[in-house]
Amino acid sequence: MSPSSDSLHVRLRRLVPADEAGRAWWGWLTSAVDIGWIDEEQITEMVAEIRAGRDVGIEQIAFEHIDGGMRVSFLDDEVHTESTIVIQALASLLDDPGSG
Repeated sequence: MSPSSDSLHVRLRRLVPADEAGRAWWGWLTSAVDIGWIDEEQITEMVAEIRAGRDVGIEQIAFEHIDGGMRVSFLDDEVHTESTIVIQALASLLDDPGSG
């Protein structure tokens, strides 16, 4: 595991969202990172794509703009939340001053 991915794992475990939907999709994101599907560079790209209003899918995790909100799905599970919450949470992984 590279130092960058190791610190990403630490940040994922420290910055868990407080709401139930957030904890669900954050856990799925953590699993996707653990499996090796997503790395820090891809999170940067995900933030840019979601901010631009585009849907993002990597392997079995998807972030889709639906009815003014965001559907996050992983395998057969899904939750609905606000896209701004998803963007802020993902960006926090990149901007976390406690990392490194």
